[in-house]
This record gives sequence, structure tokens and C-alpha cells, in this order.
Amino acid sequence: MAWLSRHIALNADLDLEDLRGRSFGIALQGPRAEEILRSANTQGRFPDLFATFTQMRIAMANVLVSRTGYTGEDGFELFGAAADGLVVWQTMLNFGRDFGLQPCGLAARDVLRQEMGYPLAGQDITEDTTPLEAGLRWAIDWTGEFIGREALERAKVTRRRVGFVIEERGIARHGAAILRGDEQVGAVTSGTYSHNLRTAIGQGYIGVSSQLAAGDEVEVQVRDRRVKAKIAKFPLIPKKTRPSWNQPERRAQ
Repeated sequence: MAWLSRHIALNADLDLEDLRGRSFGIALQGPRAEEILRSANTQGRFPDLFATFTQMRIAMANVLVSRTGYTGEDGFELFGAAADGLVVWQTMLNFGRDFGLQPCGLAARDVLRQEMGYPLAGQDITEDTTPLEAGLRWAIDWTGEFIGREALERAKVTRRRVGFVIEERGIARHGAAILRGDEQVGAVTSGTYSHNLRTAIGQGYIGVSSQLAAGDEVEVQVRDRRVKAKIAKFPLIPKKTRPSWNQPERRAQ
């Protein structure tokens, strides 16, 4: 907030309001998310494309509905006043019961985001990571000036973020070594078990000089042993999100 306030103060057309403790957020994710939301007697226009949002009424509450999520599934994120959070949550559970809706915690979402190769802030991307290393060039708009542009222009990329699939028993943890032969070529930043792939997966950073590509064999240190793994391309399973508002085919229409 302090950092944002310093920079927004330079623009008289912008205001900043801290809503921590005064708002709620609920993620409704999965192939039947839209059916569930429509069944809940919602009022308002649905956002049709990924990363678009509209204002809606749910259980008499004003809710910002965004067609986003960190799971790779179609779905929505619902935001509103904290006082309305419980009734919106209960409404989703009640109307979703016939659709198989179940409440899930962050550990479940962590598995899904790793299958997609989505990075976790503070773990896969930190203040010491550039978007060039993390495979997030799409998030950089080079057409204008922005804070950090000069640093990115002179940054030398010596490592890159990759995914991997473990071929033996064992789950890699943050900080574990990624090896090729006797050489450590990288380190794990996230690891978990994929119920869809029925094997352990993860992501981490490897040196660009290793010239490793998808399908190449490596080993990952799991406690006191090395297990076989393969470098894999993201996403590890098919993504099921809606087309995004900024995809080239949409811009051409």
C-alpha cells in the first residue's frame, strides 16, 4: 500500500482504497461452474471471455464476478463486501449441491495451478526473479514506459522456469536439486502429486546453458535419493479456460 500510494500520488485521476478486512473472495471453478452460477438466480450479464468481469446480484448481494481463476478450469471469482461473504458462499453450496460442487482449500488449488504451470508468488516468482526468467514475457507491454523497464532491458537471462514430471516414487520439495549426471543444473521451486497424471510433478529453474528441453531426462533430489524425471512443457494437462479477451483471434474480429 505504501509503494502504491507513492506512485498513485503522481496521478490526480487515480484513487487508492485499502479493502483488506472489508471484502471477500470466493473462487467457483470447474466444468459446471457456469451452470451453478446461473442456477443461483443471479441477476446481471455473465462475463463471456476469460479475464473479463461484470457486476452481478447474488443472494441480494452486489458482487463483482470475474471469469478468472488459478486452476486452468473454466470458472469465476466472486468479490464483494465482507458482510455478504457468508450468504454468497452458502448460496453457491446450496445451488451447487446437485452439480457435485464441493468446498476445497488452497492445497487443492495448488495442485491444479502446478498442473497448469502457473507460478506462485513468493515461491516460483520472487523479488529476485524477472518475468523474462519466469516465462512471463506475455505480461510485459514493451510499447510504453513502466517502472522496471530499464532493469529488464539490461537483464541477462541465465536461467528459465520449466516443468517436470517425476517417473519414480517421491515428491520434490522447494529447494531440491535438479541434476543431470553429476552436475546440478537447477533447483525446484514447487512440487506436488498430480491426481490427474497419477504421478508427482513440479516446476523450478534450470540454467540456460544446460540446453535442456521438453522430454529430456534429469534427476531430482528427493530427501536422500535421486529420482528420475523428465522436463515437461506447460501446461502438463490441457487447459480448459475460455478464450481470453486479448487473444489475437478475438482482436481480429
